[in-house]
Amino acid sequence: MSATRGEGAQSLGAWFLGPRGESHDLLWSLVHHAMHHSVKGRKTTYPSDPDWTNPDSADFRAESQFIQDNYEHLVKNLEKECVPFSSYRYQGHMLWDQTLPSLAGYFAALLYNQNNVAAEASPLTTALEMEVAADLCKMVGLTGEGRIKPWAHITCDGSVANIEAIWAARNTRLYPLALCAALRNESDLGALDSIEVRPTGRNQPLKRLAKLNWWELMNLTGDTILGLPTDLKQLATSLKMNLNLLKRIDAYTVQYLGLTAFAERVDEVLEAGGDLRRALAKQKVLGSASAHYSLPKATTLVGLGSRAFHQVKVQRNARLDTDHLQQCLENFLAERIPVMTVVSIIGTTEESAVDDLSAVLEMRQEFRERGMDFFIHADGAWGSYFSSLLHEPAADSAAGAHLSYHQDILANNNGSDGHSAAALAHQQLSHKDTSHRQFVHTDKTGLNAHTERQLRRLKDVDTITADPHKSGFAPYPAGSLLYRDARMPQMIQITAPVIYREGDAPTVGVFGVEGSKPGAAAAGVYFSHKIIPLDQGGYGRILGRCTFNTKRAFAQLVAMQSERFDFAVLTDLSDTDLDVVRSWVDLTNEELWEQLSEHPAEMDIFRRAGPDLNIITYALNPIINGERNTDPKVTNDFNDRVFRKLSIQKGGDPIPPLYVTSSIFDSANSGAPIAFLRKQLRVNHNRRLDMNFLITTVMNPWLSDTENGTRNMIPEVFGHLQRAAESVVDEMAASATSKLLMLTP
Repeated sequence: MSATRGEGAQSLGAWFLGPRGESHDLLWSLVHHAMHHSVKGRKTTYPSDPDWTNPDSADFRAESQFIQDNYEHLVKNLEKECVPFSSYRYQGHMLWDQTLPSLAGYFAALLYNQNNVAAEASPLTTALEMEVAADLCKMVGLTGEGRIKPWAHITCDGSVANIEAIWAARNTRLYPLALCAALRNESDLGALDSIEVRPTGRNQPLKRLAKLNWWELMNLTGDTILGLPTDLKQLATSLKMNLNLLKRIDAYTVQYLGLTAFAERVDEVLEAGGDLRRALAKQKVLGSASAHYSLPKATTLVGLGSRAFHQVKVQRNARLDTDHLQQCLENFLAERIPVMTVVSIIGTTEESAVDDLSAVLEMRQEFRERGMDFFIHADGAWGSYFSSLLHEPAADSAAGAHLSYHQDILANNNGSDGHSAAALAHQQLSHKDTSHRQFVHTDKTGLNAHTERQLRRLKDVDTITADPHKSGFAPYPAGSLLYRDARMPQMIQITAPVIYREGDAPTVGVFGVEGSKPGAAAAGVYFSHKIIPLDQGGYGRILGRCTFNTKRAFAQLVAMQSERFDFAVLTDLSDTDLDVVRSWVDLTNEELWEQLSEHPAEMDIFRRAGPDLNIITYALNPIINGERNTDPKVTNDFNDRVFRKLSIQKGGDPIPPLYVTSSIFDSANSGAPIAFLRKQLRVNHNRRLDMNFLITTVMNPWLSDTENGTRNMIPEVFGHLQRAAESVVDEMAASATSKLLMLTP
């Protein structure tokens, strides 16, 4: 490990420009240095070429002044009109400040405008993209085994990654049908019909692929399918066949034919009597009602229509209802409706709920034994980077030495439990010799046991969406898609799988939805990872602090009291647990860690407190003129009006004292969260009525304590929420009084 990374881990403050531009001089020096080298490269690459203009000419000076005047207008408008994501008061979307290294890396590469669609247009930044991809795979546990090696690449965002995952799943799932049709219909490939596979199901013997029925072909495991191109090539080589003949299989693939023509052709060749054609039209992708809109968009784009995305109900905590998922799968198995993919969300974008991925993986194994298989896609656009909390820092890093030092103190302190997360946290904060108030979070200081368990299972899924521009604090556009098996993206090439031909794998640009994409995005993420490691001393330290602050914000919210509105929050905690949470509000961070280290039961509540990750979902209900509202429509209106007070809807709107955002629970599949919130608010329940709710996303690592330990901003920030809600109640009360006066004779 380099000295730069080890030393850098001591000061989290140097990793961000900061809410008040505290690291301005550092960023300016880096940007200036990048400009110097960019200009130097232009001068020295072809030094004999002529200058194309005279900077001393009157025309040049006049045009330069014109540019500067207009630029001044632009930057002033940006300063005045843009949402201040870096502020303590921004608690809305999944946005905060970007890491300073990611900004510097992005800016440096931006000056060269490399296009990562092809290595010849981006030799360095394509290599950086591959290094970022390797970092992300390692972070989530994709290390490869045997013939299976992981692969990943940067996408413009999580939506594109989700779309690509569904596209790759469709092409892979349908490949055995295409191969079987080609083997049956192409006489030149007849010698290959001896190839054997093991059908999905308990104790299934090897069978010739060309003899399988359409249901067996559509339910082969992913590992079996992805091994077929290699197996075919090896068989063809042993038979001394011309390998170019394998390209005839392309003419039968859905990638070549399109879904409609593919369905007609394979149904006819396999003599399925229309059953296969009808099944292909009914294929399903399953995911929770809280799933991102990009998933039904994906099923539309792969030719199945948005109805192919089958919404599974959610529990009251907004996690996938696994009982309902089991029921859906049972129904589809009974009706012989193929399931392409089940999506498990690792941090929903509106509730930060983490689905029970472990249960989904076990469910797949159960259905495999019954002859049904499906891919599992983890939409970890928001949650994947929290995996950094699972990895201990390198022993030779500053964070590793710091953590080890305090563990040793605890272990030698009269038998104290050196493995207690709360005791370790308290020890770190109370140690007076530590400069810069170093604090290394572990998975046990913030993540609940459920979330920790699901993050550890990411390595077992087929595809994972991970967004550096969300919890990786990198500039847009920087999403990514991770494949457990590097052979899977070959199924979406607009060429034959590379295994069919000689030569190296093509450049990353042939995979995915995008064509051109900025090499600057890869450089920004690369440099951020270079400085801030993907472990407890780096990104884990940032996200650990954010998770801690989320729990403190959660405590502040549930302790909020007002005579003019009621408050409800999504939580699994009991009323007794919530009373304990409220007792933490007036404690300093040091006092809270001391309390938790002395009371293991409270530490258990602390880990379970708040959301699965860092997005708090809640709703308010007005008390107007002393009367508690019971009409859910009024509740919806109230929450919408509070949101509008605490957001900017258009340019020129006044800057609010606090930013939150909002969303809507769909009554069709989100009935459990709706019923739970309305019960807390004592509002009548209407099964057909959606529900508006508010969202607070905590991404500021200093929200509860600055680096110098001088100020907790949480009471002040959420005091603005209370005052905004009370002002809306006053407005509604005044409106009600006005209407009453108008009706009075």
